[in-house]
Amino acid sequence: MGRISLKNIFFILLGVLGLVYLVYKNRCNVESQKSLFEPITEPYKETSKLDNLTCVLNKEVSKNIGFKLSNKKIFCKTDGREVFIPFSFVKNYYEARGDYVQNGASRDFEISHSYSKVYTPKSKYDPSGQFMHFKSFNVESRSRVKCISASDGVPVSTQWSPAGYYYPTQIAQFSLSHFSNHVANLHKEAQKILIEDGDSIKIALENNAADRVIDQESKSLVIEFKDTLDFHVSSEYLILCLDFKSIDEAAFKIFVETDVKDETIVLNYFPVDEFLSVRNDEIVFGFGSKTDGEWLRITRDVATDIDKVLSMKKSPHRYKKTSLKISLLQFSGHGQVTNISLSNEEHLRMFFHGAKWFLKNQDKNGGWPSEVVFNKDRKKYPKAEEIPAGKGRFSLKQVG
Repeated sequence: MGRISLKNIFFILLGVLGLVYLVYKNRCNVESQKSLFEPITEPYKETSKLDNLTCVLNKEVSKNIGFKLSNKKIFCKTDGREVFIPFSFVKNYYEARGDYVQNGASRDFEISHSYSKVYTPKSKYDPSGQFMHFKSFNVESRSRVKCISASDGVPVSTQWSPAGYYYPTQIAQFSLSHFSNHVANLHKEAQKILIEDGDSIKIALENNAADRVIDQESKSLVIEFKDTLDFHVSSEYLILCLDFKSIDEAAFKIFVETDVKDETIVLNYFPVDEFLSVRNDEIVFGFGSKTDGEWLRITRDVATDIDKVLSMKKSPHRYKKTSLKISLLQFSGHGQVTNISLSNEEHLRMFFHGAKWFLKNQDKNGGWPSEVVFNKDRKKYPKAEEIPAGKGRFSLKQVG
């Protein structure tokens, strides 16, 4: 049996210590990399004050592609270890969206890069039923939807123009979303308050501003007003439906009470061309300046209209639907109105608004051109050409 010398024991111990040292160093490196590059999973604890920092955007990129040096600067903050960039920059530059969400007792800020969701089919697909998973869509609530057009009842997009334009893909999604919701809720009876249904007035006229006349076009009874006409109501149903004709600068207003004491929001619907604007401190939805003598089928979801106004004003406040109540409908100018009602849902009617828009706007080639300039002045994509209005076309293959 061989003997183990002190020299051998020394080398064995030395090897063990060396191995321990290497394991320790490797662990430290991994933890260092993890703390620097992995997402923070625990609440950030401020250990030092934040200093101002100027961030320069795409300096090297501009040089590499031969462009004039970008003067784009972003005012950021740093604690010496992390750089904090304003979300307003991230939102616009990377087309992200963010919202404050309540998470138990704390409030978080949720950032998303997409509206996309994955839905598992719950039953066999029926081609005569809901369209795919569009029941879950709420197109009108999207940040790129300026509002729902007062004249056509379809969404107005702002993706390529802040003034707003009709984007056929978005309108198709809006229509199919409401059709799917209609199919899903066939067994539910809509709640409705009739104010005037073409046969009789359910709420009495309070002055001599209006009278019942026979409309020459439809040969049916309608209300004709030549002065201010008020309908006082108290309704938690927030969808207003009516058929409206402007004879001479006719307009109407919706007065909405909130759960804030003495607060009333007034929504104005005027014969102007801007989809949504502020005129003389009044919120105005335009149904077009050339609609005199034309019957318009109007559907207004008051909760959606208020949300769009708040978004336009960049107000962080939002109202719950249960906190809103329609108190007054007011007509002015010279016009006619009929089939007035307030209801809690009008999915089929909103679907028909979209279907009518597609019938009205289809071109001779069977498509729907987008009347907006894409990549105007080549601002968004400098290397790509500008696409003139009407050249970008939509086909039914693009719906999903």
